[in-house]
Amino acid sequence: MEAAEQQGLRAAGVLTVYPTALAARAARRAAVPASGVLLGSGALTFPELTDALAGQLGVTGRVLAPELAAQVLEVAVRDLPDLSGPLAGRGRGLLRELQSAIDELKAARIGPDELRDAAAAVPGFEAALRIAELARVYRAYERRLNALGALDRHGREWAVAERLAECVARGERPPLVAATRRLVFAEVYDFSVLQFLIATALIHLVGDAELVTFAHPENVDATRFLDRTWNRFVASETIAEQVLPSFVVRGGRHGSLAVALRGLFSQPAAPAAAGDGSIRLLVAPHRYGEVEAVMRDVRRRLEAGADPERMAILARDLGPYAELLDDVAGRFRVPLSFRRGIAPLASGAVREALGLVRCALDALPRVRLGAVVDSDYFRLRQLRAARLLEEAGFVSDAVSPLEVCLERAATRGGRDGERLAR
Repeated sequence: MEAAEQQGLRAAGVLTVYPTALAARAARRAAVPASGVLLGSGALTFPELTDALAGQLGVTGRVLAPELAAQVLEVAVRDLPDLSGPLAGRGRGLLRELQSAIDELKAARIGPDELRDAAAAVPGFEAALRIAELARVYRAYERRLNALGALDRHGREWAVAERLAECVARGERPPLVAATRRLVFAEVYDFSVLQFLIATALIHLVGDAELVTFAHPENVDATRFLDRTWNRFVASETIAEQVLPSFVVRGGRHGSLAVALRGLFSQPAAPAAAGDGSIRLLVAPHRYGEVEAVMRDVRRRLEAGADPERMAILARDLGPYAELLDDVAGRFRVPLSFRRGIAPLASGAVREALGLVRCALDALPRVRLGAVVDSDYFRLRQLRAARLLEEAGFVSDAVSPLEVCLERAATRGGRDGERLAR
């Protein structure tokens, strides 16, 4: 497979990095009629690029999936029984947040030693203590990975970035780079620090690079492309002359679908327009009939030559539909796969955040607001905050604004009133 990949790269001479696996697969398939090459067509995602470079640069160690890395972190936290403060907990929510924080730190090329030094420079005892404790967890996690001879995904990127920097210093070109005469980063808007270092080293070695973005006026992210991507590269004087931007204008969606998207994702919302058939509303007598109608439409589209990877079924909650979709898809011979993972609503933090938004939209009813101020996710210094809301006579903002109730409580005096007003 590697030989075929290198042969394809030599034939194409262009290595294109795409933001998603779907875009890379589509590019590889589009290249088949022209070159007859599927493997090694030069279309990769950043993880695929990192994986290929890791093999050629001698970066060893098993790369752990996020689920396995989370288990390593859990064991690492157990190695530190004397953790203090908020990090002393052992809940899944805390471990998830710790993993997310460590992932962001590693993507920014910040190690546990740098984080420990930052803790010493942070003003305020409590903040410095929390950062120092996070640095301890981070170091214990890295020790566990080293003991296993393993890497997480950002650890592999870090190692690849360092090996590429050594290649730049020595003027050596790995096989993947030697087969490439031009680099193209297509629609990768926001590079992490490690990805930026890898891309910069590759530009040094190849000597010719292009940054491509969609510049349709409705694409809000495109307006930030220069600041977030191109300017970061041209700020490096050694590669500034080797990086050129390419702005590709496309028509985007048309008709009713375009109006709907503008109404959802742009401000101010677009005015209503007459329908053109690109959006249809269907009514089914029951859930099974609803699934059958959807699968029948998908079957017709497949027979007309539609790409199954460009179609998706969305629902607020796919749980009640899972068995029905699987059964009906089998009868209609429709290839179907479910995206696995944890639904956002399964997160306590997400539920609490949505509860806070609903509370604000409903004019802050006392019961809901009391649940918010007593929640672990919105911890307040006043432990009796919910009871004090009742004592202040607060019912909801629609009855009497919270500020007025707080002022009345402070006017009445008393320690509780003063605490609540503060």
